[in-house]
Amino acid sequence: MPTAISESRILHTDVSIGFPKRPRKHTGGAHPSLEEQKALPDGLYKGKMPLEKGMLPCVDWAGLGVKYYLEVSVLFEQDDMRARVPVRIY
Repeated sequence: MPTAISESRILHTDVSIGFPKRPRKHTGGAHPSLEEQKALPDGLYKGKMPLEKGMLPCVDWAGLGVKYYLEVSVLFEQDDMRARVPVRIY
């Protein structure tokens, strides 16, 4: 049975108080334009995470598998929602 080792690091923390206000527009059944698609509806937050070469360790050992996950946590009043998404690096 293979041995599993786990290591966690916080690479980026982003805090937002409130959400941007954008009015919802109905397009009458047509697909929204690219400009409208870039504008997020109320209640969504879009952030960016700057990536640098040294953030993710590179390991090249025979028989060793490395998996990366992105963990997101959203706190709203007393509610805490979390997601863990596997990340593929090419």
